[in-house]
Amino acid sequence: MIYGGPAAGTMGGVLGLTNEGRVPCRLAGWPVLAALGAPGRPIAVRTLGVFGGPALASPPVVTIRPGAQAVAVVTAADAPGPGLASCPPPYRRLRVTPPGSSHSTVISAWIPQAGVYLPACYRVSISPVIARSLLPYLPPASAK
Repeated sequence: MIYGGPAAGTMGGVLGLTNEGRVPCRLAGWPVLAALGAPGRPIAVRTLGVFGGPALASPPVVTIRPGAQAVAVVTAADAPGPGLASCPPPYRRLRVTPPGSSHSTVISAWIPQAGVYLPACYRVSISPVIARSLLPYLPPASAK
């Protein structure tokens, strides 16, 4: 994750999808996301149309230049879900597959600005891929 933190009962972060090729690529849709718990078993992840806005009729098409990034936002509830007295251990890793791809990458579920791993309390959601420029609060792409 390249950025993240808490907000109103949720914890989340921004995933960066970098074009490591030599030609521009186009993405449209939702990444496939599997949150991995301690034993490494994937957990089903639901998708959102858009965070804090109306449902999308279709996701935006994002063109990513070589070396540039597009992003997707991941959120998880940070309080126990229905019928739970406490939260299970947080997710340690996320398996991310870009829309339309069969290649996935496993990344850390560490949320740098919050200093915690993605909570496994209740729901995990992911946005469609969007242009990085739509999230102006992100640090420069070269910052780690």
